[in-house]
Parts: sequence; C-alpha cells; structure tokens
Amino acid sequence: METFLCCNHINADACRPGSSLLCGPDAFPAHRHDFPEVFWVAQGRGAHRINGEEHPLHPGVLVMMRPSDGHAFRSDADGVLVRNIAIRPNVFAHMKRRYFLHDDTFWNGAAPRVPRHHELNAGQINRMATAFDELSFGAWDAFSTERFLLNLLFIIQAGPRQGGAPRAVQPDMPDWLANALALWRSEVRYFGGGTPALAQLAGRSPEHLSRTMRECTGRTPTEYLNETRMAYAAHQLAVTNRKILDIAMECGFDSLGHFYSVFQQAQGCAPRAYRMRFQPRPI
Repeated sequence: METFLCCNHINADACRPGSSLLCGPDAFPAHRHDFPEVFWVAQGRGAHRINGEEHPLHPGVLVMMRPSDGHAFRSDADGVLVRNIAIRPNVFAHMKRRYFLHDDTFWNGAAPRVPRHHELNAGQINRMATAFDELSFGAWDAFSTERFLLNLLFIIQAGPRQGGAPRAVQPDMPDWLANALALWRSEVRYFGGGTPALAQLAGRSPEHLSRTMRECTGRTPTEYLNETRMAYAAHQLAVTNRKILDIAMECGFDSLGHFYSVFQQAQGCAPRAYRMRFQPRPI
C-alpha cells in the first residue's frame, strides 16, 4: 500500500537534510509526498522505481523529485546510502517565481512523467557533497536553502547559455582529489592536520594539490579546509552545549582568537552569537 508524506515533517525549517541506508528488496515502500526533494546515491547499488518505471541506482546518480511523484526503492544486500534534501513547497515556489518565472525547464521541465536522473562525475559529486555538508551543518532557513538549490542547478547544468555565449566551466575534478576531499570531510580527526594531511590523503605534493584545487574549485586548500571546519563548528554550536574552546581545538585550531576570526569571516558573527540564534538561553 502506498503511503503519503506531508511537508509537516520539515517543521518550521525551509528544508530538511537527511541520510538513509536503504536495504533489501523493499528498502523503502511505495510512497508520495507533497514537497520537492533532491537525493543522490553516496554508496551502494539498487533501483529506484518511480511513476511506473525503474532506474538503476549507483554512486553519483542524482534525482530531482517533483511534489506528488510516486516512488520506491530496493537495494542489494549491502544497501544503498542515499542523501536527500526535502524542501518546503513555498520556498521552492518563491525561488521559481524569482529566478525562473518564464523558464519551463526549471527543475523537471514541462512536467515529464519521470523526473530527471542525472549522472554526476567525480568533480560534480564532490561539489554536491560539499554543498550538502554546508547546508546540513549550517542553517536550514530560506536563504541557505535557495543558495543550495542554485548551487545544485549550477553543478548539473551543461551547455552554453542562451544567446550562444559560452559559460566558463571548471575542469572536472580528478578522482584522486575527489576521493581525498571525501575522506577529509568524513573524519573530524583529519581537521587538525591541515593541508599536509590533505596532501597525504591525496597522495600528491602540497604544490600539486594546491594547483589542482585552484583549477577545479577556484579555492586554495586552506580556504576549502576552513570552509569544512567552519561548517562542522557551526553545526556543533547549533545543536550541542560543548565548550567553544573544545570545538575550536577539535577543528584543529590552537588559537581561540584565530578560530573566532575564521568563524566570524565564514558566518558573519562570533561563535557565541551564532549559538544564541539556535539556543536563545545560554547553556
């Protein structure tokens, strides 16, 4: 029997990030929901049955779901790890009106029967994972949600802009760099090692690492590492009562003043003020 999921589970947030390990022939029974959703496969293999058609799932597959699409999952014995973003409908509608009022190709075009399944390359997977982490560890407000969706559309968009003007496209990220960045994000213990630790994970010299990261991401290793650290720190400040000093040290900062400076630049406010947004009463 098909179930129906309502956007009430998103609560007052503009979106709700999540991750699920789906296992077995009925990993997730048939269901519909009244909100848009983005999901992609982080690991494992399986199948996605949607609107009467079945599509294979494997790492790098991304799907943009329309409200009320009916779908279900099945997986191999080891399961398939799916990362998803549920989006509040009014936020989605506002974004469409603001940026794509006369563009029928927004999201899934003129309501095709089956939502688009995208095959992401290694560089796109890494950029998608970074955007997901920034949203998961940060605020789930309308601004952050729209920022994520615009990043998503930029990541998967291909071809020249209308009018024939070519778009500047960053080169695809090599697998060795995408894998190293994925490892870096997965383990907080790497945070204290800085660029040398990332270079070791990549198996490349710091110079080669820096040059390739600039070409593929437009950022230096230090800039990328600090973005990851600050996303993690913001999440810890928002949902735990851990001491700010402990969070700073776990993120690899020996100086609390340096941590405050980097966090202020990333989030626009001091760590304590950021915590107060989510925990009005000091704890």
